[in-house]
Amino acid sequence: MALISERIAQLGLSSCPVCAGETLGMMHHPLVAHRGGIVGGATEDSGTGTVYLVAVECHLCGHVLFFNSERFSTGDGPLIEREAPKSGA
Repeated sequence: MALISERIAQLGLSSCPVCAGETLGMMHHPLVAHRGGIVGGATEDSGTGTVYLVAVECHLCGHVLFFNSERFSTGDGPLIEREAPKSGA
């Protein structure tokens, strides 16, 4: 997720487009959205399926921007990985 955060900053998102506040932060976990059709009924060519979104939130006004995480993939491995369980929990 740190790589995505760096790339979003490189693209020029440094302030909120609504309030111009400079207190943007990326949410710690991706959001999962279903795209079209019936959940679980997706086929490769149907245009349906699951999309993993990166969310950037303005801590001043609460505006949230969503980015498709697949757009940041280089194909060199998983872009978003499940965190290892914390020991002693």
